[in-house]
Amino acid sequence: MRLVILILIISLVLATDTPVRAQDGGKARSLRPDNVASWAARIQADYPVQALQAGEEGAVQMQLLVDEEGGVKNCEVKKSSGSLTLDHAACLGMVTHARYLPALDEDGNRIETHTILSIRYVLPNHSGSIAHPVAVDSNAWRLAAFDETYNQALLEKEVREIRFQLVIDESGKPAGCGILISSGNAELDRTGCASLLRHAKFKPATTPDRSTIPGAYWVSHKPVKEKTVLADPKGPQ
Repeated sequence: MRLVILILIISLVLATDTPVRAQDGGKARSLRPDNVASWAARIQADYPVQALQAGEEGAVQMQLLVDEEGGVKNCEVKKSSGSLTLDHAACLGMVTHARYLPALDEDGNRIETHTILSIRYVLPNHSGSIAHPVAVDSNAWRLAAFDETYNQALLEKEVREIRFQLVIDESGKPAGCGILISSGNAELDRTGCASLLRHAKFKPATTPDRSTIPGAYWVSHKPVKEKTVLADPKGPQ
């Protein structure tokens, strides 16, 4: 079987249908993926042979219902890859293998949560030629997204680093945001995501034929006293 590339694009924090707002000292927590590398590898191993033989690839966007135990209870395809085989495999893989740290309400109770996630299947003869999203005027939008008020709030919580993964749609617009390294505070995580979605600008990812496709981009921020210092992004991924 040929080697394939499987890219998970995670969009979590702002996709929940039940708002989770943390108060100081509260127990609320947003939904978070648990050990992504492990279950992503299992989904990749299940890349359908029929799709490989047919040369099928593409991005599947799904809406997931994650239960109180962190398992995927239901999966609905919101945007097809163009291949029913890949769409079915993506949902089956998520229900079978994906695991999350469940969201908590303000009392610390586990709650069911909806979230959006995309899987992009890429065949090997195309994977090396994909152009990932490119940040536009990144210094300006990072300063706007991580302003002094937000920076100070992170310092007060003794946060050393917060890291985000943005989902960039075919037009170059941020369409989703997930937390890779949490601040430990759900409200700060949510605020950072909302600010990035509002300010960040990109040129979209493209295929060898220059068609635009969804992509992912990592943004890391390390607050320091007196002034804001923005860490270099770790992406695109």
